[in-house]
Amino acid sequence: MERELLPWVARFDGLDRSTIRSRFEHRPDPIRTSDYDSKNDLVEALEQAINSIAIFSDRVGNILEKIVDQCYRHCVATYTSRQGFLANCNNELGPEFPVEVFPKMLTGPAGIGKTTLIERLFHVLPQPTTVPIESGYSMFPLTSVWHVSLRRNRAPREMLRDLIVKYGGVPSGSSIDDLVRQCSCLAFQSGTCLLVADELQFLARSQAASAAIAVSYTHLRAHETY
Repeated sequence: MERELLPWVARFDGLDRSTIRSRFEHRPDPIRTSDYDSKNDLVEALEQAINSIAIFSDRVGNILEKIVDQCYRHCVATYTSRQGFLANCNNELGPEFPVEVFPKMLTGPAGIGKTTLIERLFHVLPQPTTVPIESGYSMFPLTSVWHVSLRRNRAPREMLRDLIVKYGGVPSGSSIDDLVRQCSCLAFQSGTCLLVADELQFLARSQAASAAIAVSYTHLRAHETY
């Protein structure tokens, strides 16, 4: 009997390099000066259009292919059956993840396209939807990626609470461990395979923030830099 392709894995079907490229690339519509009443409005529209341009390259393709492949492999290892998924959803200690996940760093000077790559990544990965898992249960969400910006210098507890609210949960518990466990459960239930933490330099309140964060990452047992 042919094995069922589970929805967490099936959403990646057909997401090859050609599809990644077509989803990533973006060229804005032409700007017509007659559509704007003032020079300021026209300049603002031009800036937005220029900032939205996304051009595919071999380097970008390699990075995106690696991210997509890791998301796919995470789902293959984590979601092995519908029954196992439901059992993990009801586990008070949180889901059991078979593979330990390490952070990936996207670094580089200002203006080289890091933010554009992240923004277009949301278009590349499978889009949010809902799926039936088993009779008697409501539809479950499928959300490929979560995003959090660290620009506001928020404390970890506040950041975790914001994540839970943003993606449909209600924060419970006051400790960071409780909130991390709740985030983990919510991410598992929604099929989330990637968390993007943007503006990491704002984690530290000093001019040496980027260096401090880079040093801290070197102490991780494993990581990759793109």
